[in-house]
Order: sequence, then structure tokens, then C-alpha cells
Amino acid sequence: MEKLFVLNASDVNSIEFRNGYNFEQHITKNKNVIKDVIDHLNAFRFKNMESADYDGWSYGFKIYFKDGKEFSSTLDPNWVRVCGVGYAPAKEFFPKAWLDQYCLPYSI
Repeated sequence: MEKLFVLNASDVNSIEFRNGYNFEQHITKNKNVIKDVIDHLNAFRFKNMESADYDGWSYGFKIYFKDGKEFSSTLDPNWVRVCGVGYAPAKEFFPKAWLDQYCLPYSI
């Protein structure tokens, strides 16, 4: 298994973005933003994984699905953390500029 996400943008109601540096958060229902984020997550492939047993995180998101389910994770340029496990890509996959466009506080 190397694919971590198999998500469908049409199943998503909204995404909450959280910034781990200043703890700001905001929610978007913008369909273009949702599609970009879901497409990016689905394209992620990891080369290895390891325990991520520390409290710090850079950026977080929570996906709210139309059926009422929720999914939370944290990201930084070189990791995705899901359920206490860190997944590392072969190269930087979530560049800081990409993360900042969604996870820094502003209105989208």
C-alpha cells in the first residue's frame, strides 16, 4: 500500500483549515478549494511511515463529509500524520507555499 487517500470531492461539504503556528482556523465550502485539496491528497504517495508520537504539528485540516462523517489529519511539507502515524513522501509533497495558501488565516 502506498496510497493513503482515496477521497471524492463531491462527497465533501466543507474543509476546516488549522494553522499549528498561531492556532487560527477557518472553514471553506468553496468547491474549487475543496477539489484542489482533495486532488492533492489523492495524489500523495508515501515511501515510508513511522510512529509520530509527539504533540507538535504545522498545519491541520478536518474534512466534513456530506454524510456527517469527519476526518482530521495534520500536514507539513514532508509528512502527513494520520492516527499517530507519520507518512513521508519520496520528496517534499506539501510545499509550504501550498500549505500557506489554505492554512494561513484569510477569507476563502
